[in-house]
Order: sequence, then C-alpha cells, then structure tokens
Amino acid sequence: MATREFLEQRVKSAEEHVEKAKKRIERLKVNYAKGDYHERLTGPEHWIGYHASVQKDYDREMQSRVRGVEKAYEKLDGYQKQLGEASAKYTLRNIPQITEFLNRWEARMVNYFEEEWVKYVQAEKEYKIISNRFYKLERECHDYKKQREIIAEHEGAHRKFKHSWGHVLQFERGYHSHDEWSKTMRKEMAAEKGRKYDFIISRTMELIGQITDASLLSIGQKGDLNGYIKGINGTAHVQTVGAGGWNIQCFHFRTLINKVK
Repeated sequence: MATREFLEQRVKSAEEHVEKAKKRIERLKVNYAKGDYHERLTGPEHWIGYHASVQKDYDREMQSRVRGVEKAYEKLDGYQKQLGEASAKYTLRNIPQITEFLNRWEARMVNYFEEEWVKYVQAEKEYKIISNRFYKLERECHDYKKQREIIAEHEGAHRKFKHSWGHVLQFERGYHSHDEWSKTMRKEMAAEKGRKYDFIISRTMELIGQITDASLLSIGQKGDLNGYIKGINGTAHVQTVGAGGWNIQCFHFRTLINKVK
C-alpha cells in the first residue's frame, strides 16, 4: 500500500483537479452567455441554422466537461478511500510487540545481506578469473564449432553465477559501490517491514474487526511473534512459522492469523 504521505499528496492534487474541472464549466457558461459562440454570424438569414449548430457544439462540449468533473470526483473519492485505509493502519502502528518483532526481523535481514555482500565480492573475483579463461579460449580457438561450444559453456557459467547471487544482485541497480548497494538494500528492507506490519494488521482486522487489545502477543526466543489479539468481533491467534528463502541462514517467516472459535 502507498504511504499516507503519498496519498495525502494525491488527494490534494485530485481536489485541485476537481476545482479546475468545475471552473472550466463555469468559463464555458460565461462565454456562451456573452455570445462568444455567435460571433461568426453574418446576418439574420443565417441565424436559425447557425444557432442550432452552435447550440449543438455547446451542448456537446458541456457534456464533455461534465464528464471530466465526474471522473475527477471519482479519482478523488478513490484516493480519499485509500487515504482513510492507510490512516487507519497508521494509527495501529503502535503495537509494541509487532514493532519489536519486525525490528528484529529487519536487523537480521540487514545483517544477513551485509554478510552475503562480502561473500559475493569474493565470489565475483573468483568468477572473473574463470570468465577471463573462457575469453582466452574463445580468442585462441579457430574451430568455429568448438568456439561456439566454449561460448555456450561461458554463458552457462555466467547465468549460474548470476542466479547463485541473485539475492544480492537484486539491490545492485547498476551500482558499483557497497555504500550505494547497502543504501538500497536497507531502504527496501524498511519498506518490506512496513508491508509486513500492514499485512498483520489487515489480516487481523478482516477476522476480528477493530483491534482493542494486543497485550497477549509475545516475542519468542527465536524472534518469532506468537499470541493473541483481541478485537471488537472476537479474538485472533497469531503464530509465526519459519519459511524457506534465499538461504537457510536467512530468516523468513509466515504469519498465520486465525480467528479463535
């Protein structure tokens, strides 16, 4: 979901668009009343036919501008609804157990990726040595068929290397320094933490409505979140289950939330 700040800007922009669309209608009415649509009249004998044509053009343009206002209101209503949902979730971002759980998750993820970066740098040096050997073999080989086999093997090795380190390279964005890579990685981990918080809140509210008490949640020794959340429509059981990911040392989880019957 988009951030509350982003949606607030969208709502403001949509409100301005509605006002502009309404002003276009008022300008059209004023111009018509002033007779701007009749300026091309050449004489009384042309009035009836020409007036009918002008009226038709005016009606068509007015309909178009009215539709523009309606569409502007629809877009505004949509953004206001999204903003309301985002604001409701924002007010619930104060449950300490969930915040602590996700802060720990984020710290573990950042630490994991930083360690993987070090391994990746070493692996890249080793791969470049292998890659340079392939280039040498390609240049020195004068048998076309054999050369194509060497190139295919080289491409396969390249794909294998990229696949093996895809979890690190996903934050690369063409960067060549650790600082730029790390900044992107940390930014995306923070964004993912926000998405996970929103998921926990959304899923819980779907089951039990507005949350009234989360004091029965707790953080386990492994950093997992477990316990109960009470709402106006019942109680939900929260359980964290580890899940596979980029690496078995990289902690991923699934949050299972079910209504207590």
